[in-house]
Amino acid sequence: MTLTCTAQDGASRTSTFTVKTPALKGEEEERLAVTAGESNTPLADGLFAILGNDSSKLDFMYLYDNAGQICGEVPIIGYRSHRLLFPGDGSMIMSVSTTKMAQINANGQVVNVWSTGDYELHHDYAFDDDGNLLVLASHAGSEADLDVDRAAADKDKGERVNVEDLVIKVDVTTGDVSLVVDLGDIFPDLKASAKVASDGDLDWIHINTIQWLGGGTVLLSSRETSTVIKLTDIYGTPTVDWLMGSPEFWTGSGFEDMLLQAQGDFRSTRVSTV
Repeated sequence: MTLTCTAQDGASRTSTFTVKTPALKGEEEERLAVTAGESNTPLADGLFAILGNDSSKLDFMYLYDNAGQICGEVPIIGYRSHRLLFPGDGSMIMSVSTTKMAQINANGQVVNVWSTGDYELHHDYAFDDDGNLLVLASHAGSEADLDVDRAAADKDKGERVNVEDLVIKVDVTTGDVSLVVDLGDIFPDLKASAKVASDGDLDWIHINTIQWLGGGTVLLSSRETSTVIKLTDIYGTPTVDWLMGSPEFWTGSGFEDMLLQAQGDFRSTRVSTV
């Protein structure tokens, strides 16, 4: 490791150290095979983050350099690290379990851990205009689940039934968690027509991704409806602005007028199946 320290008067000193790194705790490869590509643009300095692996126990996000050499393991409690968010102060924010988000500073120190409480994180999150976290979630052990026939679901009140149908907010200053959008309130007839699955979950809309557009507007992708949904005024009265999906699916739903019209001849939208 080579460090160059430069004083305010411009004088500098360079020192070289040899550091013996500890053994890896995960089972990943220490060095990956690298194949030269055809681009004329050289790779920028930085690290490739390998993330998204499912786990029910301690796992890691892996960091590799341009030569394919592993340079770090970022531990997670379980589930996955889904997306890396950068608030602009040199830190990064990521999920580390189904109920926890963590902020790690530029020195690798964990400086904040936020719990989502009764809500279970699902796949994706984004900053709003105030730097707070909008998180896709399910609700476990909630009165909101009581509209589901629990006898059919064969689940206790402490277990989740409605899944992947909520957007919550985590206030990064106070840690307070609040419900922002319940898709069941926006599409009640669609939810009422869904059936409890064999695993006991009512997986009726399955929101997988969220994109913040600013000013209370978001884009959501729904696996079960193969639809992209644009919502406005999510902190006031969440309202459907438009839907991009199959007209056949939405016929008779009352939302037909919200569908974008295809220009040209191409296949209908099909979103993530995760």
